[in-house]
Amino acid sequence: MRILINFRHRSGWSIHCLAPDCKTLVSPWLTVQEDETLLRVLAASGATPAQLDEVVKDMRRWGRGSTFIDINDAGRRLLRIK
Repeated sequence: MRILINFRHRSGWSIHCLAPDCKTLVSPWLTVQEDETLLRVLAASGATPAQLDEVVKDMRRWGRGSTFIDINDAGRRLLRIK
């Protein structure tokens, strides 16, 4: 399943996931405190090294961003995908 993961920094990293239509919410809002935790969650969910590099750039440049990933079973559990 392909999803769009949005993240933004606001008292930690807020994360939520959308369906490929970029409208339908498929997970609750989750919060992690550390940059490394966000990256570990994305890696465990199926993000590629190239995607993680882009996420790091967006984190530093904008304090927010998004990426499409092909979510795996571990990611479904971690991100509480419906």
